Amino acid sequence: MSQPSQAIRAALLLLWTVGWSVLLVELGVRVYFSIRVGPDVMLWGTSWHRDRARQRFMRGQNVFEHDNARPGYSKYFPGQERIDVDRTGTPFAVAINRQGFRGRDYSLPKPHATLRVVALGASSTFGFGNREDETYPFALEHLLNERLAGSPCRDFERAEVINLGIPHLDSLELAALFAAEGQAYEPDAVTIYSGYNNTRGLGQISISKSWSRHLLAVNFLRVAIQESASVSKPQLVAERGPRTRAFVAGLDRILDLSRRRGIAVLPIAQQVRALSAETILELDLGYEQEMEILERKLAASGELTLLEAKVLIHRSLTRALRQWAEDNGLELIDGIALLDSRRDLLATYVHLTPLANELLALAIADGLARQFGCPQLATAF
Repeated sequence: MSQPSQAIRAALLLLWTVGWSVLLVELGVRVYFSIRVGPDVMLWGTSWHRDRARQRFMRGQNVFEHDNARPGYSKYFPGQERIDVDRTGTPFAVAINRQGFRGRDYSLPKPHATLRVVALGASSTFGFGNREDETYPFALEHLLNERLAGSPCRDFERAEVINLGIPHLDSLELAALFAAEGQAYEPDAVTIYSGYNNTRGLGQISISKSWSRHLLAVNFLRVAIQESASVSKPQLVAERGPRTRAFVAGLDRILDLSRRRGIAVLPIAQQVRALSAETILELDLGYEQEMEILERKLAASGELTLLEAKVLIHRSLTRALRQWAEDNGLELIDGIALLDSRRDLLATYVHLTPLANELLALAIADGLARQFGCPQLATAF
C-alpha cells in the first residue's frame, strides 16, 4: 500500500473517531439535560424544539433577534410577531408594526396639534420582558394624553410617543437610526436612554453562536465560558477611553441632527447593576456604592467578571453623559437617582420592571413640562 493511501486512511479514521466522539458527547449532554430540564431538550437546535418550547432565545422569534440591516444599524422587518417572556416565565406575543418598530403604527407626517416624542434606546426602551402596555414609551404617551385632555398646552392637544427601541443598539447605531428614520416622524422631542450597549463585545469569546444554536454541548460550553469569563485591569483600562468616546460621538450626532430641526433632546441616565438583587437589597447599595465595591475588587484582584467590567465601564459612560449634558446645556433625566433607592425594580442587570417604567415615564413627563413650559404635563410644580 502506498504512503499517500495510508495517510488518507489515517485521516479518515481520525475524522471518524472525532465525529463519533462529538456525537457521543452531544448525546450525553442532551440525555443529562432532558432528565434535569425536560425531554424536549433532546430536540434542541431543531425546528420541532423551537416550535414546541417557544423559548425566548429561539432564532427568528426571540425579541433580541433582528436582521433587517440598514446603513449603520439593524431593526425588525415590518409586521412580524415575536415572542418574549415575563418575569414569571410566561410567554407573550410582541407585535412589530409596519415601520419595523414595537407598538402601533404612526403616521407620516405628524398629525396637527400633536406633541410627538421619539424614544431612542435599546432593549430597555423596547421593553424586554414587558408587555406593550408596560413599557415606558407606552406609559409616557398615556400619561401625556391624560394630562393634555381638556387642557391643551401651546399648540399641543394630544401626544404620541414612538418607541424606536431596538435591542443591542449602541449610541452610534441609535444615531444612524435617528438620522435615517427618527427625524422623519417630525418629533418635537427625542429621549435617549442608552449606555450599557456601548460595552458590547467586551470579553467576546470565539465560539460561534451558529454552532451553539444547534449543538447543545457547544451551547453549554459557550455559556460556561461566558459565565466564567473575566476582564483584567489592563483590558478594562484600555477599553474605557475608546468606548466612552464612541458613546459621546453617538450622542453628538443625535444632538446635531436635533438642533438643526429644532427638536428638544432629553438624555436619560441609565440605572444598572452587576451584583445580585438580593445582595444589593441586603447591603442597601446604591449605584455609586456598588461601583466603589467593583473598583475595590478590581484594585485588589486585578480582574472582574465580564458583567462587573461592563457595569464599571458604564460608570465612565454615565459620567461622560452627565458632562456632555452640562456642556450642551441639556437637562438630564436622572434615571439613576430615580431608582437608586428601589434597585429591586431592575428586572435584570439593566432591564426595567413595569413599575420602574412608570416611574421613568413620570420623570420624562416632568422634563417635557419644563422643556415646553407646560405645567399640566408635570407630576407636581
